[in-house]
Amino acid sequence: MQKVFEFIERQRAKSALKKAFYNAGLFISYKNGDKTYRIFPKIHSVKIDDDKTEYVFTLINGMDPKEVMKKEYVFQQVFGRNTEVKGDLKKFVLTVHKNELPKKVKYRYSEIYPSHFASRPSQDKGFFIYFSKIISGPTR
Repeated sequence: MQKVFEFIERQRAKSALKKAFYNAGLFISYKNGDKTYRIFPKIHSVKIDDDKTEYVFTLINGMDPKEVMKKEYVFQQVFGRNTEVKGDLKKFVLTVHKNELPKKVKYRYSEIYPSHFASRPSQDKGFFIYFSKIISGPTR
């Protein structure tokens, strides 16, 4: 029964990715008679873990790979801000992280490196580490 639930979950994830492709306009359409058909990129695998979901897909021949990177905001709109798109020419990997990094993490240095504080009494009050998102790209 567990396998059935995993299959259904993967199918839902594939459906969400197909919706993102449609919203981003990442498809090739052609007309045959009165009907219009859309060919979407091929989804090879969906791997669902506790902390992330990873989609592997390839573009149809003739599609511009730069469009995937330009339309990264569409993936963020569909899956949330914690998305990451990597790839080139044909094969791409979309990683959707379940949780964001916390804004600050409190820890005690003396608990991580207790040997440094063995000779003196503990006066460690702890301190914070702040995380921020680094955005790299072309500068103007």
